[in-house]
Amino acid sequence: MPVISPPDWDGAIVKADALTFLRGIPDATASLCFTSPPYWAKRTYAGDPHELGQERTPWQYIARLLIVCGELRRVLTPTGWLILNLADTYSGQPGRGRGGATRAISPSAQLASASAPDHRRLDRPRKSLTGIPWRLADALTQEGWYWRNTIAWIKTGHQPENVNDRLTQAWEPLLCLANGPHSEYNHPRTHGQANDTDVWRIPAGPGLFH
Repeated sequence: MPVISPPDWDGAIVKADALTFLRGIPDATASLCFTSPPYWAKRTYAGDPHELGQERTPWQYIARLLIVCGELRRVLTPTGWLILNLADTYSGQPGRGRGGATRAISPSAQLASASAPDHRRLDRPRKSLTGIPWRLADALTQEGWYWRNTIAWIKTGHQPENVNDRLTQAWEPLLCLANGPHSEYNHPRTHGQANDTDVWRIPAGPGLFH
């Protein structure tokens, strides 16, 4: 795979394995990485059993993410940021996350429900959240990252869930991790003006970009 040099990045869309691509980027090149990896045990994308998110256990999944994040830390500047959008996964039988694949409320929901890997080994009671984002955040701080914020992404326009024993999930966490203790954050403001907050209201759902 050819390495894309920094001057060629502007507006570039690269289709590549993330870890392989990152290893071709020089040290301390980027100030920000904003990414959302495949969530653990949610769905199958390409049918490859080795694709991220198909691991048998949460810890196997997190171990792979730690390798990628380690390479990201090398690529980021000493004051750089990693913002990681990562939703949680319920402990339960694949294909039943929305009340059963046949009861899902849209074709996309049916696909998401029916395509989760069926070889998961869970360490939480059935129907419990598995805590994936928080396990990862804790593991990253032990690797030397600085967990500076958790942004609540409020997904206005979200789809309802066909469940009757819990609340519909309407937000996802964005883990904000800094490469060093003095992270770069430039928010121009006048005297007395508040900082940006850790609650973002951003629409989600079909038809947003038409």
